[in-house]
Amino acid sequence: MFSRFKKPTDAPAAKPAQTVAVGAATTSVRPTAPGQKVTAGLRALPSAPAPRPAAEVVAQDKENKRKERLTDLKVELHKRLLENLNLAALEHATEANLRAEISSITSEALDELSVALNKDDRTTLNQELYDEVMGL
Repeated sequence: MFSRFKKPTDAPAAKPAQTVAVGAATTSVRPTAPGQKVTAGLRALPSAPAPRPAAEVVAQDKENKRKERLTDLKVELHKRLLENLNLAALEHATEANLRAEISSITSEALDELSVALNKDDRTTLNQELYDEVMGL
């Protein structure tokens, strides 16, 4: 079973096999006598998850924190929308008017909270808040 780790016996010692890594497999190459055919056996290396580079881990952590902050911000803005919107008037408001009102309230709240968002985040936030107000 563990023939590589056994102590040599009194029999003439054969030359040890050389192991060469090739991609995701290893090849054992054994010395041969003249005229003997060389065959290489492939066996898979144990697959362990490759450690992620430190920069990738840091970037993933930053992205997770950013998403968490945006979620907290969305909850706060949703509360403010419920306080400021006339829910009875939502039935008669046009989509454009409602989007403009949500955008206005959101911008005002972001200014009060001293939060700066890029255009994509602001657009996504406004869309999600509109969907929540409309019950989508």
